Amino acid sequence: MRIFALRTDGQRQKLSLPCGRAGKSIHMVYSPGKMPERNKEELLMKTKLTRLWSFLLALVMVVGLLPAMGQVAYAATEGYITKIELNNFSYRIHENMKWNDAVVTIRRPDTVGSHYTFNAAYSAPRILQDGRSIYYDDLLKAGECTIVIYVRADAGYEYVNNLPVWINGELRTDVTVKKIEDSPYYDLKIYIPATVSEWYGTKYTVTYNSNGGSAVESQQVPAGFCSFATDTPTKENMVFDGWFTDAELTNEFICATTPITSDITLYAKWNDKYITYIELFDFYPSPYLHDDNSGNGAGYQIKQTTGKPADANYDLSCYIFQNGNRVDESNLKVGEADCRMVISPYDGYALDEENLDNIEVVVNGELRTDLKIKTFYEGEKKRIYIEIPVTVAEYKEYSINVMEGMAIVDGVEVTKAYPGTQIFLVADDAPEGNAFREWDANGARIEFPKNSETVFKMPGNNVSVTATYSKPYTVTVKNGVLADTGKSTGQYFEGDTVEISANVYKGQTFGGWTSDDVFLNWSGKQTTSFTMPQNDVTVTAILSGAAEITEVVMTSDISVPAIGWAVTDPGFTVTQGNPVYVRGGNWQKYDDTSGTWSNYSGETFEAGKYRYLAILRIKSADCTNYLMNYDVTATVKGNSWNVDNKITWEESDKLVQCTAYSPEYTAVKKYRVSFDANGGTGTMEDAVVSTGAARFYTLPENGFTAPAGKYFKGWAISPDSTRVGSPSTNYPITRDTTLYAIWGDITYIDTVDVTIPVPVLGERPQEGVSNTQGVSVRITEWFRSGTTMPASNTFGAGNTYKVHVIVKADNGYEFSNSPKVTFNGSTAGTVFLYGDDYINYYAEFTIPPIDTVDVTIREPVAGAFPQAAVSNTDNVSVNITEWWHNGYPSSAYFVAGETYKVHVIVYPDGQNLFAENPTVTFNGSTVGTVYDSGVNYINYYAEFTAVEPTIIDAVDVKVTKPVAGAHPQDVVSNTDHAIVTAVAWRKNGVELSPSDTFEEGVSYQLTVVVGVDSYKYEFTDDTIITFNGANTGEYLANDIDYVAYDVWFTATAASAGVTVSGTATSFGSATDNVTVQLIASGESTAAYETVVKGNSASYTIEGVAPGTYTMKVMKNNHVTREYTVTVGSSNVVQDVKIHLKGDITGDGKVNTFDIVKMNLHAKKKTELTGYELLCGDITGDGKVNTFDIVKANLHAKKKTLLW
Repeated sequence: MRIFALRTDGQRQKLSLPCGRAGKSIHMVYSPGKMPERNKEELLMKTKLTRLWSFLLALVMVVGLLPAMGQVAYAATEGYITKIELNNFSYRIHENMKWNDAVVTIRRPDTVGSHYTFNAAYSAPRILQDGRSIYYDDLLKAGECTIVIYVRADAGYEYVNNLPVWINGELRTDVTVKKIEDSPYYDLKIYIPATVSEWYGTKYTVTYNSNGGSAVESQQVPAGFCSFATDTPTKENMVFDGWFTDAELTNEFICATTPITSDITLYAKWNDKYITYIELFDFYPSPYLHDDNSGNGAGYQIKQTTGKPADANYDLSCYIFQNGNRVDESNLKVGEADCRMVISPYDGYALDEENLDNIEVVVNGELRTDLKIKTFYEGEKKRIYIEIPVTVAEYKEYSINVMEGMAIVDGVEVTKAYPGTQIFLVADDAPEGNAFREWDANGARIEFPKNSETVFKMPGNNVSVTATYSKPYTVTVKNGVLADTGKSTGQYFEGDTVEISANVYKGQTFGGWTSDDVFLNWSGKQTTSFTMPQNDVTVTAILSGAAEITEVVMTSDISVPAIGWAVTDPGFTVTQGNPVYVRGGNWQKYDDTSGTWSNYSGETFEAGKYRYLAILRIKSADCTNYLMNYDVTATVKGNSWNVDNKITWEESDKLVQCTAYSPEYTAVKKYRVSFDANGGTGTMEDAVVSTGAARFYTLPENGFTAPAGKYFKGWAISPDSTRVGSPSTNYPITRDTTLYAIWGDITYIDTVDVTIPVPVLGERPQEGVSNTQGVSVRITEWFRSGTTMPASNTFGAGNTYKVHVIVKADNGYEFSNSPKVTFNGSTAGTVFLYGDDYINYYAEFTIPPIDTVDVTIREPVAGAFPQAAVSNTDNVSVNITEWWHNGYPSSAYFVAGETYKVHVIVYPDGQNLFAENPTVTFNGSTVGTVYDSGVNYINYYAEFTAVEPTIIDAVDVKVTKPVAGAHPQDVVSNTDHAIVTAVAWRKNGVELSPSDTFEEGVSYQLTVVVGVDSYKYEFTDDTIITFNGANTGEYLANDIDYVAYDVWFTATAASAGVTVSGTATSFGSATDNVTVQLIASGESTAAYETVVKGNSASYTIEGVAPGTYTMKVMKNNHVTREYTVTVGSSNVVQDVKIHLKGDITGDGKVNTFDIVKMNLHAKKKTELTGYELLCGDITGDGKVNTFDIVKANLHAKKKTLLW
């Protein structure tokens, strides 16, 4: 729009306007020359009269002769603007003109004291027609319209109510005045009725050739204006794709940039209605389909991802079929399946069902000739689909092997996972001088393979992933950008293909690329590429001309419109793309009936869809150095806005401005939440809650200061309510709401006690637990010698440990002055720091040093060689063993009757220390003599005389003879100092396993090897073995420390025996084996065994011989349980029950009840014994402590499962 101001000498004054193109001057030409003398004289007369009236009025008010005229006066009083004058107001508007081509001339009065300006430098007048603003793509039509003038008051002035408007010396009662709030550019709009005249100049005919489509009427368009077809043509089996200026359809007609300067024919372009090519990428359904039949209640899942090209004219959706039937999450099975990828064409497009075989299908970049397009019916609706074979994976854990990195789930490193689990990959730090390059994956699709931290969905197969590294090099592009990022710098690896593009703007010339660092594939092309070498690269595009702005990034306070709230214009700040700025804008509302957007002029938002229109401009002062690209993009608060790239420009072809449209907003109901201190002090800002129907609002933390002696209990909707909501909880907001702070009386605490496990040798430091109501232990920290003790360390003998605890007063509690602090009810603590709501205090604990040491030494026996000593004392190790004979070190064999001295040097393990005068012994009884010692070592010795060994010349062993149906049993020695070291039962030379059974009448070979239990005993060359005191075996081999014999037994018939039966109760998988064994008293292997399945399974063991047995019951993930069963002459019924690991209560779960029992045991309040203790001992170290409790907690929270 062209705007002129009129000077008092009668000449028009050119106004400076923002623009977008640079390199040319702007000359705004309109009727040069002076104004006619008659008009000039009238103007000067009016000016003089106005000044005289203002002077007289001011004089009368000063002397008090006339009361203040207030809001009806026509002069400006101090601080108020009492009227608006528009002098020499004129306009030139005709049909087919665009808004920005209209000419409006105005001038502010020269009267002193007007105190306002027409804000043309920021916002030109607008044209309204048919109740809405006329914008860039709209053409004015002959008839009535409204001109909107923007006004801005000077600083310190405001408008009176019922503000009168004078136009060209006449008081106008047909204009409308509207105040505007919170605008940085203007504060008043004046709506002036006007008329759009018919065009009487040259017109040209625009003829529309629809190329076989429906007819479109020709138009008469004024010279220099653009043309819009009033109707869109249609054509059977075709889709309209725009108008073109040539019959070959190569030059598209764009109205905004193509003014009509002669008669012209436009040609319609059509696209084939039928889709002939379908592309799917990122198609990976198989890894995300799985059948969770694990019995843990997780159910079935179907997951798949599919992408398609951005310009595709169809949508895709996947249906899963098995055995010809559609399945969902309730009946999916492991095995083969088909993904029926249903194709849904966009409006106007279709699939030719007569020629489905001719449609090309590309999946993940590969042309798939094996895939066919078929049809099926879903009810009465026909579906057209591509049938793609997929596999439903078994729902189990599959392995993850990560090289140079780790796989993480819920913050814990994992090496296996179930299908569908999101795996977080983290690469190791790159070697010095290198950078992460990409993930090399086998068996999985990595979401962002070039990111060192990325994710993938676990497929139904094992996965191997490797992080790769290379040295990066920097590419710098001058006068251009990197094609993949749009930035001028970036890092690449050797061998990468780097594509670059020159930023060539209008008025500039591209002279090629130049670089001293790399060979360019096509140095004369605007977009080219090169292969990254082993060095940094700088490339420069040779250009001339102004800098072009292609991207504008802004911040804004724009928000979703609220129904019933005032309409306000948001503010914008440009953070990238200066010197572009936002000139102003309007809210627009969508009309569902007409399907169009129009400016919204209501004072408050109504229900419906809205968008905001912002105008981007460049100030005229910056036009020489900057221009706005036709493809400029706009981003607001990280969201892309649609930009109308029909840039408007002045006659000099410098770009001025373009329009950016926000995303669509659906107006919502908003409620205000305010806060009342209710006796407290301070303020809190109101909150605004957007709602559809009722929506939950998260209650905030208290921001008020509590009254003396009070604490904050929570929020309530009345000041004396007893029902309060705590911060971070949700509250439904369905209307404007005031939340009252509810205060309670503070309880003061003067005694604090914390239970802390006293340091025990070999144990790890534990956390403290509060024994005081209203007090919580926040931090427990152990120290040794002033250094923090890691939780993985253990306590050592001879050390003093200090434990610090920081306790926090719970809400509603405070500590009194000088509170008494203790540990374990009696140990006094020392306060380190304290305040109203916390105390840091400590105590020291000492573990006595090691004062007794014993080592086992092999005493001298004639013919034997010296051996090293072994410690018999916990936390003590033997470092050196040295034998002496006749005053010299000796390693020769011992001689009977000779005396030998042995020296040992022992060290305490870990952080343990020795006492000052420890007792030292050998073999538990021989007293040693300390040679030298300290807290970290002891050197002591003793003397021994070598003796002859004791000879064993006969050995008897006990054998359970084979009985038909029984299992092979172990053999036990009946001779002192002789032990059975090996046993093997054989049938026909083949060794039996412990689970094999004897057969009646079959002969079995038994091989027995017997050794000595001490080096002081030896066998002779003719030592014999007897079996059960009678049978003499057949000699095999012997030495001084072992003898081996064979013996043969024939299996006899088994006695009838009795039946042992009952019900075995268990949990977990009903398909896992439950094993029940009977082990005869004194034996280590099972005499009878049966295996059943089910969580409540009946078992039966037949033919059990009389005797006392240990019954052992076992199952995967369960804690083995033992029962004592006595078998006589009658059948025995023994019901059994086993628990899952960690399930103390036996309800099949690990939950709060089990964790409470573990805590009480660990605090020595309620002791666990027997099978309950075994169930609670998750780590298997024979104790129930913090480590077991942590594992149970992680399982209960479903973070790290026990089973």
